[in-house]
Amino acid sequence: MNIPAKLEKEFAAFPLVLCNLVRAEIATGNSIVEIGAGFPAPPVGANLTFAKPVSTRPRQSADGLSFRERNSSSYSGEFTDAQRFYFVLEPANTPEPDPDMDAIRMALETKPNAFAITDREKSAPADATARTPQRSANAASSDLAMTITEADSGDDPDIKIFADEAEFLNALRQFFAITITRNAGRNKPTDVDAWKLFLRLLKA
Repeated sequence: MNIPAKLEKEFAAFPLVLCNLVRAEIATGNSIVEIGAGFPAPPVGANLTFAKPVSTRPRQSADGLSFRERNSSSYSGEFTDAQRFYFVLEPANTPEPDPDMDAIRMALETKPNAFAITDREKSAPADATARTPQRSANAASSDLAMTITEADSGDDPDIKIFADEAEFLNALRQFFAITITRNAGRNKPTDVDAWKLFLRLLKA
């Protein structure tokens, strides 16, 4: 296959190194879409655009040719020489398909809700929940909030908000102070032993 007759005049102005590339591509079945002016060529030069990507040589700079990847909507790669007046361009890549919004919506609807109450939590006795120290964090806020729930027989639970973990742990220690002392016997427990006992009580 030869250079189309209507493009021979414009093609004759191209540097030899680019002409050799074009002829090699045409010989393997590639074809010229157009030869015209405009970016990336300056006003004194021109662009030649192929119908298919270059296949007769690596897409890299070598043998007097300079190559650059250009993933744009107009073309995907460019070959030129040191003067950079004339360019051989590869066609633009096939655009990626639009996202499947129905599939995305379905995935979001079937995704487990991390904040959903489980069946086990729903069936837990209300009085047992009220008498167990609770720690929670509001995932929608960056502020740290600790809560401890205390309840006397027949009274509604009171909820106290703590500003930090140290204050919360101190209140928790006081909450279990009588129980820890009773279980420790005559000797005053160390802090380590007290917290070990506290953890056992929580797991009970």
